[in-house]
Amino acid sequence: MVVLSRDPADCAPCNETPVALGLQPRILLFPERVGVPAVSRPQASRRETRVTHVVLTHAVEDVERWLGFKSERATVIGAMGATNVVDHVAADGSKNVAVSMDVADIGPLQAALASPPPELADGMQRHGVIPPVIAHVEK
Repeated sequence: MVVLSRDPADCAPCNETPVALGLQPRILLFPERVGVPAVSRPQASRRETRVTHVVLTHAVEDVERWLGFKSERATVIGAMGATNVVDHVAADGSKNVAVSMDVADIGPLQAALASPPPELADGMQRHGVIPPVIAHVEK
């Protein structure tokens, strides 16, 4: 694909003469991206990490008590590799709650839910979590 440029330096290596309106031809390396807004282009970065959106649901003894531990919960879940940790309460006023998060590697979270270490189990009890904790994964 050829695109016209006003910059003579773009054409200096090939010594071509200017075309209409003083524009110089240049070759685009990624013609498939022409006209595509940058925000909708696929990312080519090697540092790109795919994250999975996870929602944990469970019941609690007291919703207000559970909400009082919001920052502690976000810190503990964040230590397992989660980001964007958000607490949710049931709109119907029941004692059902949810925690949503993004995780790059779901392994540590699954391991902690399958066999909670003593400090996690103690924290869950302190927060008033009633098992089971069910993990829902974005597909």
